[in-house]
Amino acid sequence: MECKNCEYQFVPTLQKRFNEQTKLTACLLKLFLRTIARLLHTSETSVLSWVKKFALKNYEKPQPYSEAVIIQLNKM
Repeated sequence: MECKNCEYQFVPTLQKRFNEQTKLTACLLKLFLRTIARLLHTSETSVLSWVKKFALKNYEKPQPYSEAVIIQLNKM
C-alpha cells in the first residue's frame, strides 16, 4: 500500500490484541514460550515480553548473599 500524503510504501499488518486475562494465563502456564506462542498464534517475542512484565510486577529481585571472603595473595 502507499500513503496518500507522502507516497511512502508500506505493508499493512494486523495487530492482534490480547486481553490481560489471556496474558496472565500465558504467564502462569508452565509451558515453553514457543508452545504458548503457537497456541495463541503470536510470536515468541510477544510472549517473552508478557512474561518479563509479569515477573517485574509480581516478583522482587533477590538480594545477594553478602558473606564473601576476600583472599589476598602476596607476590612470590
